[in-house]
Amino acid sequence: MGRFRGHLRVAILIPQVGLTIAIAASISVYMGYQLDQWLQSKVLFSLLFGFLGVIAGVRAGYQMLIRGIEKYGSDQKRNTE
Repeated sequence: MGRFRGHLRVAILIPQVGLTIAIAASISVYMGYQLDQWLQSKVLFSLLFGFLGVIAGVRAGYQMLIRGIEKYGSDQKRNTE
């Protein structure tokens, strides 16, 4: 179990990345919808903010995974020394 601990830590991040993308996109679409209602436009801001929210969520998820992998790599080096 000890040698798989780092892999499990990184694997646990995968659902968290999905939630990060979904929440960022949902909040962004809601903000766009509210702007559409306020400015009486069709779906312009909902689509624009939704797209930006997905990009922001993917970026945040990617950074989360990279940090987890880097931490796993440093743990791995300490264990082998």
